[in-house]
Amino acid sequence: MIHLFTEEIKNIMIKHWTVFEGAPNAVKHENLRVTLGTNRTINLNRVAYEALGKPIAVELRFDQNLLRIGLRATSPELPNAFPLRPKSASQQRWIAAGAFLTHFGIDNDVSIAFDKPGIDVDGILILDMKKTTIIGRGSR
Repeated sequence: MIHLFTEEIKNIMIKHWTVFEGAPNAVKHENLRVTLGTNRTINLNRVAYEALGKPIAVELRFDQNLLRIGLRATSPELPNAFPLRPKSASQQRWIAAGAFLTHFGIDNDVSIAFDKPGIDVDGILILDMKKTTIIGRGSR
């Protein structure tokens, strides 16, 4: 029976494969991980938070041409400062980004993880909206 199944597969010519660019769901604690939840929060793991310099607040930026979100450490006293709030007892942080997302027309109906976020030479955490992996099913 296995032999017949193998012969059938040999005769099928699949030419339209799409490579899954994501990674397994297991969290890699040594890598920067930033997600955007359907609850309109930006979530940073400990590594991403430390890479930003453990700020109290960030300013949010958006490059409409490249579809990139930028986070830069800033003074919490500034009017455009978004506080980084602790996530439970962990060293993760989250940002209530609803006003930012609404202003720039960013609507996500599923939770996403940004693929390979990084810090640029100006200390800005870059999140590429074109390079994401869906990590949630969204509202049902």
